[in-house]
Amino acid sequence: MVLSGIDGYLDFVHQSHLRVLAATGRNQSGEMKLFEEDVAKDRTRLRGLLGSQPRRESNYERLTPSELEKLMVAAHAFHAQVANLRGKYQMLFESDEERRKEIRAVHER
Repeated sequence: MVLSGIDGYLDFVHQSHLRVLAATGRNQSGEMKLFEEDVAKDRTRLRGLLGSQPRRESNYERLTPSELEKLMVAAHAFHAQVANLRGKYQMLFESDEERRKEIRAVHER
């Protein structure tokens, strides 16, 4: 399995959110500090996921149905954890995009 660029996406959203915090006068705030701590925890979690991702086999024919089921469950659980982490940052990015629209609207008046 591949993490599908989630590490780069996390970096992208991290920078995006820092810019929104700065544009709204909240850089160096407690909110920013909490965000930085949360991102650090998520990066650690992501490294753990990378280390625990299920391995691909070159040939699954030799496996029993029970072994195949275990592999499928592990792959699904891994995918769900990665999707959950990505979804968290997707929602943050969407929120930042809405805030950017508000900022632009104020400056266009």
